Amino acid sequence: MNIRDIPLFCCLSCKQDLSLSIFQEGPKGEEKVETGVLFCPTCKLFYPISEGVIFLLDRGYYKGFDLETFLEKWSDKFDFNNFKVL
Repeated sequence: MNIRDIPLFCCLSCKQDLSLSIFQEGPKGEEKVETGVLFCPTCKLFYPISEGVIFLLDRGYYKGFDLETFLEKWSDKFDFNNFKVL
């Protein structure tokens, strides 16, 4: 996901601007996020970013993405306990 595209997204629930937490950056010299989350500070929703793809839809739509593994792996980088996924 290109960091410059972040302002194009808003929370699907409350329509507020999203904040970004980067866990892994993309290739050196590129402004990309490989892994992280976009999150809404207002309604406490988060949207995972994995392999450069942001997951905006209900998690049931994504085959091959294991949310539980994602949460476990990155729990030291983001306080998932205070947020919920769509």
